[in-house]
Amino acid sequence: MKVYHNSYRHICRRGDLRGAVLVMAMIVVMIGGLAMTGSIVLLHARMQYTEQHLSSVQRRIAESNARALTREYLLENVIASSSGSGGTFTPGTSWGQTTIPSWSTAAMNSTAFPAGNNLVSSASGFPYAATFLSTISDGADSSTYKAYMNSRSPLLSGDLLVVHQPFDTSLAISGSLDVIGRSVIYAPASPNSYNFTTEDFAVPRGTTGFSLNDGSGNALPGSNFPLGPETAGPSVGDLGYSGTLNVIDNSANPGNSLYAKLNGGGFSSISVSGTTPTNNRGVVSLGDGNVSITLDDDFMTNVIITDATAVTLVGQNSGTALADADLLPAIMILILQGGGIDLTTISFQNQNNRRLHLGVKKTSTTTPVQFNFTSSLSDISWRLLLTAESTPIVLNKTVGGSMNLYGGIRTNGSVTVASGTSTTLRRELDPKLLNRLADRRAWVELYK
Repeated sequence: MKVYHNSYRHICRRGDLRGAVLVMAMIVVMIGGLAMTGSIVLLHARMQYTEQHLSSVQRRIAESNARALTREYLLENVIASSSGSGGTFTPGTSWGQTTIPSWSTAAMNSTAFPAGNNLVSSASGFPYAATFLSTISDGADSSTYKAYMNSRSPLLSGDLLVVHQPFDTSLAISGSLDVIGRSVIYAPASPNSYNFTTEDFAVPRGTTGFSLNDGSGNALPGSNFPLGPETAGPSVGDLGYSGTLNVIDNSANPGNSLYAKLNGGGFSSISVSGTTPTNNRGVVSLGDGNVSITLDDDFMTNVIITDATAVTLVGQNSGTALADADLLPAIMILILQGGGIDLTTISFQNQNNRRLHLGVKKTSTTTPVQFNFTSSLSDISWRLLLTAESTPIVLNKTVGGSMNLYGGIRTNGSVTVASGTSTTLRRELDPKLLNRLADRRAWVELYK
């Protein structure tokens, strides 16, 4: 019995060992199977991820292309035209789609504000905005994008000297001119020349080898906020993004035409000819080409002057009168020179604290217009936004001294500060109605 018992225990031990090995082998096989299954599942998931990622990339590209197409359509058509039918547009097969609604008013006619203020836009404050709701599709889903056709006067946005493409072969900015703000130069290359000081300046992208100095004589780098696609409106087949200027009297761009604003565009005005005697609401024409305007006349409104050889703007000569002028509404004066009568002189008497936008356009000559400031004071100030189109100007304080012009100058012609005269351009900090009266620049902002 004892021998049999030991043999049985030995056999059992060998059986236990074989069973344990078998169990371990099964566990290893099971783990291997699980690992293989996991690898297959992971590989399948990665294949699905790659396919889905490729699809999502294609959708993002399609949406980006459709968004870019929307922006380009708005820049080329909506800003440049007073009306249009819109439509549905596709860049190409599987490359997205955009649907743009029709419109029936000029974008730069808008007096509505956008829902929010973009602090890094060209406005430097709230612009006016015409709003478009465009539908953009990526091929799978559609989204509504809100597009703002923003516009505002560059001078009231802090760009106090805006020099556009020259109307003639070349232009020059010269003399003792200091810009306390930013200057925008659309045509910095020779033969155009610039000799003035500024706090900051911007030029078109790609401009090299151009610099200006600040008031201390230090060379300035160009602005780190480069010029984007901005326009004052179309001009003779040009959409204006190259920096052309045609805003005084442009029937092709009524949304940003100063003449259109005063002639049926919602603002009252009186029309005066330099060859016809007139005495009306502070405006006097002698009939010999001379026109005089008293700026602080309580009944004065906007004025359109034609056929004048000389215009005199009479400001204020006392502290009380200056304070009262600040309470008067802003006005616009347009001087349109054409035919055989040549505008040669605009005289500015005393000082002026009434918000004033002056637009001057010559069409038949390129003779510079003398801007003569005749106050006997050594230092004078004028509130003055000036748009000079096809009109070279010479700034001259007849008795010498310094001038502060609160507003700025927008031009496509030469600006010369006469010897013995020092001129500083400063920002108009309280424009009020000038925001609506002044000519604008426009750009597009697109939000989802």
